[in-house]
Amino acid sequence: AFYAMKAAEAGAEIVCCPELCLSGYFVEKADQAYSLNRSEDMIESVERLSLSLGICILAGLVEMMPEGKPYMTHVIAGSEGLLGRYRKTHLSPPEKER
Repeated sequence: AFYAMKAAEAGAEIVCCPELCLSGYFVEKADQAYSLNRSEDMIESVERLSLSLGICILAGLVEMMPEGKPYMTHVIAGSEGLLGRYRKTHLSPPEKER
């Protein structure tokens, strides 16, 4: 939130954060570390921050699906709220092993 606020103060209209910046990258067992509720909480936080700052924010996290499958997801939120989600489909070899 700090960097998004600083960027907005400096006049940025879009802030693009790195992959998995919200949840962290190194997770032994994603299905145990992140719940569906926690994923949704993180997404709602990005949405609220975008709404309050009036800017577009892209941020990544491990998103748990209702069936329990984890996705590496980037969410896009703007002054209108949640605009979309991109779920990574082509994993690198180390990511496939997790």
